Amino acid sequence: MVGSSDGTEINNEFSGLEMNFDIKLGISYVASVGNWTFNFNHLRMDAPLDTASMPAELAGLVALLEQLGVEDASFNDLEIEYSNLGLTFDNGTWLVQAETLLTTSNIIFIDIDAYYVSVARRFGKWMPYVMASSMENRNNDRYKEIGEMIANVPANPMLPDPAGAAAGFVAMTTEAQKSSYLGVGYDLMPNVKLKAEWRYVEVEDDTKGTFSAAQFYADPFEHANIYSLVVDAVF
Repeated sequence: MVGSSDGTEINNEFSGLEMNFDIKLGISYVASVGNWTFNFNHLRMDAPLDTASMPAELAGLVALLEQLGVEDASFNDLEIEYSNLGLTFDNGTWLVQAETLLTTSNIIFIDIDAYYVSVARRFGKWMPYVMASSMENRNNDRYKEIGEMIANVPANPMLPDPAGAAAGFVAMTTEAQKSSYLGVGYDLMPNVKLKAEWRYVEVEDDTKGTFSAAQFYADPFEHANIYSLVVDAVF
């Protein structure tokens, strides 16, 4: 597959940032044998940034990192590779799924490892399930090293305090968390499903996990309980 998407808004620490995605190569492969299904997806894409949408905070951060000689901090000529591999077992009673995700790029902000494993069992219209997942940014240690570089920048009354800027950079960029899920689904109609879920999230390695840095560090925590009630409808 090939294709493009213009003006995609990124929902992360820099909300409002818009990027264009040009898929240079996309491969999707699915194989089914009996109760087993295997799937593989791989995308290689260019992601030019709409510089007009870059928040001032991000622009300042990128400029500072470039001054420190961090060459792969620029969003110019951004290239991303996305791969995921999945395996499913479904015999009509048991449903077992596992999937892994790997995202790599030529800048330090987008290198993610993630996976999940889930087990569910059907009882008529009911389907209770458990799931475990994990995600980590592979550059966490490097972010901390860059934070030390920022902290050693000579103080300048015209610039933010180096120690505070260093702490803010590390807090904003480091990500690692594990989640455990317990839930139940109910088939209300053939095309409508209700789902109730409890998710227990453990924030790891002195990071913010995938939570907003501003909200997380206003009231830090090591774990969170998330409860949700969902209606899924297919038209």
